[in-house]
Amino acid sequence: MNINRIRKLCDDNNLTFASLEREVELPNNSIRRWANSEPSIDKVQKVADFFECTTDYLLGNADNQKSVLWTDVPEEMKTVGIEAVELMQEALDKGFTKKDIQKMIKMYNEWKRADEDE
Repeated sequence: MNINRIRKLCDDNNLTFASLEREVELPNNSIRRWANSEPSIDKVQKVADFFECTTDYLLGNADNQKSVLWTDVPEEMKTVGIEAVELMQEALDKGFTKKDIQKMIKMYNEWKRADEDE
């Protein structure tokens, strides 16, 4: 397994492999060993969950760190249709979190209601 993506995520978050391993309860030096052997999917999932990214991204099977599914789309956005998934994916790719997106939707809906009341 290529561990460069995990290394970059650690660097971006000021973490060492050792501190990440402690955070996700992996044995010492586990991640370094992944460079020469395939880890179990449950261990990769722990790292993906920690960084809020997909296992496909960590494994090199996807270029997007985060993947948006229809079930991830807030109800308020579902009226927009499939474009909502694309908009969320674009926002996530630009570094927004799902919480950020939900706040923006809430603000938009409040603005829209205030505009309708005028």
